[in-house]
Amino acid sequence: MAAAPVPIAVLAPAAPVFNNPLQLPAGHPLVAATANCIDWQIMPQVGGLAPHVSAPNHVMLHVFGIRFKFSPAPADEAVARTKSLFTLNFTAATWSRLLFQLHSSGLGLNQAASYPTVPHVHDAISKLTLLNPLDLNILAADWLASPALAALAGGAAAAVLQRSNLAEIRFLSVPLPDLEIVDGARAFTAPWAAISLLSGALGPVGTNAARLSSYPLGTATVVAAEIRGLRTASDAVLSASLKEVVVGALLPLSLRSHKSTPQLVLGELRAGLSYSSGSAGRQAVEEARVYLTAPWYCPAHPTRLAHFVGERALCALPYLGSQLSWAA
Repeated sequence: MAAAPVPIAVLAPAAPVFNNPLQLPAGHPLVAATANCIDWQIMPQVGGLAPHVSAPNHVMLHVFGIRFKFSPAPADEAVARTKSLFTLNFTAATWSRLLFQLHSSGLGLNQAASYPTVPHVHDAISKLTLLNPLDLNILAADWLASPALAALAGGAAAAVLQRSNLAEIRFLSVPLPDLEIVDGARAFTAPWAAISLLSGALGPVGTNAARLSSYPLGTATVVAAEIRGLRTASDAVLSASLKEVVVGALLPLSLRSHKSTPQLVLGELRAGLSYSSGSAGRQAVEEARVYLTAPWYCPAHPTRLAHFVGERALCALPYLGSQLSWAA
């Protein structure tokens, strides 16, 4: 029998910082249930406050955000259209509401539940029967103000580099509602699948210094380069096609990265873009990422499948997984 849901009070920075860390009570069931796929950081205990752990905003969006949805109310949508992937930042009260709705609807409710990978969390979220679906709608009051995407002025080397990087990534700053999936099965099970994937791959974007840093300090320029590929289209065309490209790059759950770090999620995005390019790209991705299928096919012995990575016969396994795990 599932336990009663545990209220959750998220702590968040009052103003944007590098990675906008979010704090959860260390003893909350959601923390325990996701300990295998989120690197929760123990926070210094302050006064009489209960022990807390934290994870960056981009990790929380990637792991928990697939079923969030923009409110259709005109006032809410108007505010949402002023936001982009670079200003996707919610208040602490908003995160508390969003996570409690997922939790009270079943995520991590079974105290013995432990999700081995991020795709397992996505699979669970996509299958929830929400107690109050409206609690996952993003409202005008839910946003935490974030600095607009902009580069430094002047002729200093740092400013010149920022402006160069800004030119590379600007097409990613589309209004967020343009990235929501609004038709097909995912409109109900994972409307924010593309936003979740891009947020995880972009990593920390709380400040312009973080957004406009070159790799490896920042991954935004690499994300932009992967999506742009060999295309010479204008930024307007790239922006208009962004959702279609990213939705097309969503891998079957069994081939997705197990944990949420910018490097791993970027690798997943890169693999997804190749996977969607044709049969040759699909086969190459399956052969390169077949080891990731172990928790899906050998949950009791997750290393057993990895011993046979070189066996081409295993290329059929991701197809089996796709039959049951495309929803998210």
